[in-house]
Amino acid sequence: MKVLFIKNSKSIGKIGDIKEVSDGYARNFLIKNGIASIATPEQIQHAATLARHKVESAHIQEEKMVQSAEKLKETKLVFEESSNKEGMLYGSIDQEKIVGALEKYKITLQAEQIHLEHPLKKIGEYLIPIRLTGALTANLPIVIKAK
Repeated sequence: MKVLFIKNSKSIGKIGDIKEVSDGYARNFLIKNGIASIATPEQIQHAATLARHKVESAHIQEEKMVQSAEKLKETKLVFEESSNKEGMLYGSIDQEKIVGALEKYKITLQAEQIHLEHPLKKIGEYLIPIRLTGALTANLPIVIKAK
């Protein structure tokens, strides 16, 4: 029996997948637990349309990330923070502060995309890796100055 997955299942399938499974498994587990439904011709066609839209959306998102990478190459963030005589900051620069500073340049990122081993707590210059997509990364220069 062909079933259309309406919920993600690690070992079986993802939302929108159409798979051939045994009748008993489909009725007694997948359909009963709301994981899948019987794949009618209309649902199969709808799933194909959704798959095309998903691919197109992924392509558009990839293009946006490439544009963000180009903007990041031209961007240099400068933070002026209070510090002691040794150059240690009283606060720190973390992912959220970097995301907020990038919004001024109309670059939208998620905090998870900024790879800091630990928040920056010292005056200096840093090169921070940004993972835009699975394979696309960019380096963001950051300068921290004393007030």
